[in-house]
Amino acid sequence: MSKTETSSPFSLPQAPFLPKEAQSACLAMAEIQGEAVKAALRYQIETLAFLQRRFEKDMKFVDALAASQEHGDTYDVCVDFWREAFSDYSNEAGRLVRIESKAAADAARTIERESRAFAEELATRTAA
Repeated sequence: MSKTETSSPFSLPQAPFLPKEAQSACLAMAEIQGEAVKAALRYQIETLAFLQRRFEKDMKFVDALAASQEHGDTYDVCVDFWREAFSDYSNEAGRLVRIESKAAADAARTIERESRAFAEELATRTAA
């Protein structure tokens, strides 16, 4: 292994202009940012999956409206649609809050772990 490489899969090449402490801090920030990006993508995936299900129900609603023959049928179709839509959106809001809460807790653990590791590394280097 050359002087410009380290064994960590997430390491930066050693550079004379970038102290080891700065490299560690950069790597920690990159990991935290990576976690944030993954959380945002998970959130988008969940949102798009929900919207796909809702749009399919919206199309069925339009078909049911077109097929309703009497005023009472139309009223029942509309009431059923809005009841189910309200329930779906309420449930999805709860799911997204749980996803956001988990992502925030994961981010807090990552930040704490990286901060502790960085502080320990600085203490070790200072003592040496």
